[in-house]
Parts: sequence; structure tokens; C-alpha cells
Amino acid sequence: MPRNRRTFIKRHIDEYCENSSLAGVKYVVAKDRSVFERAWWMIAITCSFLLSLYLIRGLWVKWNDSPVIVSFAEKSTSVWEIPFPAVTICSSSRVRRSVFNYTKYYEMDDYELTEDERRKLSSVDLLCLKPDENGEELINESRIDSLEEVVTEEFIKICAWGNGLNINCSNRFTPIMTDRGYCFTSNSLSHSDIYHEDGLNSKYLKSLPNAIHWDLEKGYDNKAPLNMSYPLRVNNSGKKLGLSILMMMNTSEYDMLCSGFLKGFTVTLHNPAEIAPVSDRYFDVPLNQKVSLAVKPNMMTTSSNLRNYSPERRQCYFAHERKLAFFKVYTQNNCEMECQTNYSLKECGCVWFHMPRAKDTPICGGKRHDCVLFKAFEKRITDEIHAKFNNEVGSTCNCLQSCTSLAYEAETSQGNIMDIKDLMVLLDHPQLGAQEYLWWTTWID
Repeated sequence: MPRNRRTFIKRHIDEYCENSSLAGVKYVVAKDRSVFERAWWMIAITCSFLLSLYLIRGLWVKWNDSPVIVSFAEKSTSVWEIPFPAVTICSSSRVRRSVFNYTKYYEMDDYELTEDERRKLSSVDLLCLKPDENGEELINESRIDSLEEVVTEEFIKICAWGNGLNINCSNRFTPIMTDRGYCFTSNSLSHSDIYHEDGLNSKYLKSLPNAIHWDLEKGYDNKAPLNMSYPLRVNNSGKKLGLSILMMMNTSEYDMLCSGFLKGFTVTLHNPAEIAPVSDRYFDVPLNQKVSLAVKPNMMTTSSNLRNYSPERRQCYFAHERKLAFFKVYTQNNCEMECQTNYSLKECGCVWFHMPRAKDTPICGGKRHDCVLFKAFEKRITDEIHAKFNNEVGSTCNCLQSCTSLAYEAETSQGNIMDIKDLMVLLDHPQLGAQEYLWWTTWID
């Protein structure tokens, strides 16, 4: 480099350092400072610069790994903007003894059973979650439909919605097949809104209405009247605007070998756009008790500014980003159910009777009970843990939560009710008081 150019560059560097507002920089070029002092300032500035780079790198790594910040909304959401929870109720009584005495046939030797009794016992084993090593590998759809003959009778007797207004329980609650057998659900979306055409080859949920003026991501239409939209919603919080239900169980029909030792009901509150995970999240409701649930909605929305980020970075899926084979609406619960179905089909060659499936998918019989409920489940969990530790994105189900999610939490309280016979007379149903027990509950939104 020519001498004049070097002199020119040095002069400009000296001039910059002498007039810089950065602490210590002017002392590096100060001619009235000793060489030791100028070197000390050079080392101090260099160390400060390296420390700044280290701290900046830490912030960048933190942002790169977790670019999304979860915070409370600045504006509160009105209760009428959120659907009332879908309610799925299951009875612990899975079969009626008067129709099919499971204990009697289960304890009989195989040669004592007729062909029809043996076939029914094999089908009811599925409801009672009993493995059957001598049973069938696969069963057909008609065997699942035949279970309706032996399942518990409708146990929801009286329903009241808002201000004590009695409603027709049969219109509000519809039977649905779950991993706990036949349950009843209300305020869920219909079969055609939840499943694709081949999502589930069954008749369940088809009697429920389609969504009216509501979408999981967009919410309710602003111009939709309160009583002309579905799922149902309330215009205020409080017990008076909740849902009250009277349920009864005929204990003489209870088969302990099939249903277990705990008599009562389970209640699951869930997003109307998903199938209830009745075995994973539920509230136990004992007999002869009044149980109240104070419901608290938990809704999460995601800013549209995050759409440019990949789902792995923001840790959620928008509706258009993840398509499921069986379900129309993406939620984390729907994704996990479909994932478990795929694992069951892969590991066992069939799926369990309640799982979503195409028309030609084999249905597992009692002989593959352990494979479906234990082996396939453990395989899925093991694969997910392995993928997480090895950062193998996309190698498993990868069921991230939905960017617009809706869940419900509840606080419960309960107390004893009056004598059963007195209550039946009070309700003008004295004929129900002989052998039946009840539970009265209220959901408070």
C-alpha cells in the first residue's frame, strides 16, 4: 500500500477514535498516554467487544429456539364469543345383565356355550377390555353394531339449559362409540364436520347439527344471533345459565366383572371440534351426589405475523398447514388419535373398534387386545421420546398444538342429595325410585 494512502487511513482512524463517544476508544490513540496504558485500553475494549458478541449470540440462540412469546391478551374475551364446552358422559356400567349376563357366560367353559353365545361373549369382551387369547383375530363392522343390544340403557333422564328451562335430552345428547364403550355427547359438531367422508364408517354423531356461524380459527360470526349459532353458547357466566342434568343408574343391571368396582359416571369437557379423550381426561361422578363444575375456558390464539415462521419454530399448526387423513379439523387431540390408529394398524394389522378408520380397515378382535392397547401405544411413546432426544423432526406423529386451541378447565364441588324415593316423588317420577340411583350436576360457564 502506498505510504500516502496508509497515512491517510491512519489519520482518519485517529480522528474517529479521538471524537468517538465509545468509552476508552480515544485513549487508544492518545499521544499523551504511555504505551502500556494504550495497550491496556486496547485489551479492555477487545474483551468488552467479545463479551458483547457472546451475550448477543445467547439472545439469538434463545430467539431462534423459541421465537414465540405467550402472553395474556390485552383485551378480554366475552363469554358469548366462546362455545359452551362439548360434554361427553360415560356410565361405568358397560353392559346390561338382563340382556347379556357377562359374568355368567365368562365363567362357563367353552364347550358349554352355543355358537351365538360364544360370538356375543367375544364381542362384549371388547367393551369390558378383557383380552381373549382364544378369541378372534379380527371382527367385522356388524359385530360392533350388535353391541347396541347389550350396552347400558340411556341414563340421562332430565336436562335443563339456562334459567332452569327443561330440554329434550334425546335431542341434545347422542350416543357415541369411545374407548370406554357407548357414551353420550352434547354440543359436539356433527360427523360430517369432524370426519372426512371415509373418516369413520359408523352412524355416530350424524344426528348432531353442523356448525352454524362458527369456525375454530375465526370464532363466531359477529352478526350471528346468539340462539341461531352452533355450538351453543351463553350470554353470561354463572350457575343460572349453565347446564343441569339428572342421571340414573339401575344398580341391579350392573355387572362388576365387566364394569369394575367403581359405580358412577365420568364427565369429559372438550372442544366441540374434537372427539372426547374420555379415558385420559375426565371427572369422576359418584352415585347419590350432587356435583357442580365451574368451567373456565382456556383459549389460545396466534398472531398472523407468525405465519411466516415454520410450525417447528412457533410450535403450533395453523389449520391449513397440517391435514389429517380422517379428521377435517386439526387439533392436537385429533392428531394423537389418528396417530395411535396408524400405529395400531402398523403394529397389529388392525385398529380398535372405536378408532377412526376407512371402510376396508380391519377391526381387531379380543385376541389382539394387548397388541392394540399396550404394544402399539408403547411403541408410539418410545418413538416420540427417541425422536425428541435426537431432534428428528417429522419422524413421528409430530402432533403440535393448534395455533388456535380451545380447552376447558373446571373446579368441582359436591354434596349429598336427599333420599332417592323422596326426590323421585318431588320430580313426579315415583316409579324410578325402586332400584335406581342418581346424580345431579350443573356446569357453570
